[in-house]
Amino acid sequence: MKFIRIMLLVAILALTGVTGAFAADANAPQAWGVSVGKMMSKDTEMFSMQPGVIYIHEGDTVKFTNNDMAAPHLLGFLIGNPPPGEDFDITKFSPASGSSWAGDTMLFSPEMHPMQSYSITFTKAGAYAYYCLIHPIMKGTVVVLPSGSLLPSKAEQAAVNNALIDDQTKVAADWKTLNGKVNYDKNKDGTLTYKVLAGMGNTQVMVNAFLPGEVYINAGDTIQWLAGAPGEAHTAVVNAPKGMQVFTEKGVNPDVVTPHSPVYDGKGFASAGVLMLNVPDFGSPSFKLTFTKPGTYTVTDVLWGYTGKIIVAPKGAVKLTVNDKAVVTTTLLKNGHVFAPLSSVAKALGASYQVSGKTVLVGGKKLVATADTTPYVSKGVTYIAVESVAQLLGKTYTWDQTAKLLSIRTK
Repeated sequence: MKFIRIMLLVAILALTGVTGAFAADANAPQAWGVSVGKMMSKDTEMFSMQPGVIYIHEGDTVKFTNNDMAAPHLLGFLIGNPPPGEDFDITKFSPASGSSWAGDTMLFSPEMHPMQSYSITFTKAGAYAYYCLIHPIMKGTVVVLPSGSLLPSKAEQAAVNNALIDDQTKVAADWKTLNGKVNYDKNKDGTLTYKVLAGMGNTQVMVNAFLPGEVYINAGDTIQWLAGAPGEAHTAVVNAPKGMQVFTEKGVNPDVVTPHSPVYDGKGFASAGVLMLNVPDFGSPSFKLTFTKPGTYTVTDVLWGYTGKIIVAPKGAVKLTVNDKAVVTTTLLKNGHVFAPLSSVAKALGASYQVSGKTVLVGGKKLVATADTTPYVSKGVTYIAVESVAQLLGKTYTWDQTAKLLSIRTK
């Protein structure tokens, strides 16, 4: 509601002129800025023009700056013309940065890489829509008013844009919370298919991360990566070789963009190909990969640079997590309880431990056991019932019978 109120206020001010917020000399040219993409955190960015609509005067200059994480951008003002085809030479309509433009011909910026800028002075009143040719979902409008007329000040326009950014930042945080939880389907053969989003976004904001970022599965289970950002390409490469890139001197890297076998035995690397929504000519909305060998695997989006982790336990093995992080250790079901090495459990919980004869102390507290949860020693290693330790330390835990997973939460 705050954002809507600010938008209405600025619109009224712009249309009615009920404001004194303009330059001391209304005819003096001003410099304005548009951020083409904007990093908000290490994994969240406004993948849009900021601001989406900017109000300026004739003779004012707008500096467009690529503040993206990694992506290049190329801006185009089509002024009613169709998008350029592959054979269209946009350089004929790409004046040098700092040039003036009257809106009577198409205009294209050079390809701008992160931190590069392009400036244009707008000399004729009008509303000029533009977009990124590389990422068509990114759109904006420059509204040019006659010289000397009143318009929302830079502070007013910034207030509108900041309200939008605040709103979308909260949206992204909610996405990460909701989709950071493990989600799976049970297959007919008893194995599980876990769902992982490769990025997520809308027309304003994008999260560059695998959600969830870590998944603990069993050999024979499957990971299904899903494209989550409309109009944007993502990749998922398991155990990607160091320095692997989507684009090489020879062109697009087929090892990345071509989907590999749907079964992975831990040898070499495996690629999901290009993950993309609603663009079948360029990518697929999902890819499934079945893991047959236990181990820890890194999955990388080599286009955007973020990583995730897949931990594969032996087939049928019981698994243990603390705050959604895998505790890779020997675990087993005994007497209806999950047993694991005391040292591994205490370390994962950040607790001290001590064993003296049959007495076990964890976090300075004596572990009281029943007949079914009595600690035992095997090959010199003390095993304890994990649930008993969680209860002793006041931690919550859940048991997922389908996934054979005991999850402990400390916060």
